[in-house]
Amino acid sequence: MIDRFETNSLIEIKYSSNPKLSKGNKQSFADLGTTKNFIITPNTDDYMIAENIRVCNLHDFISNYLPIR
Repeated sequence: MIDRFETNSLIEIKYSSNPKLSKGNKQSFADLGTTKNFIITPNTDDYMIAENIRVCNLHDFISNYLPIR
């Protein structure tokens, strides 16, 4: 039985290597109150697109950010 469910990270996968944050993206991050957010793209540099939102490719995500703590 799960007594409490806590969300601290959100991961979104995009097919574009040049992701844009939509109003819906920003609202999802805000509604969930996550502090570590990732946008996974096919091939891109690793960079922050906004506060608490990092863009990176899948290899970098697995190598550098898992497990998420």
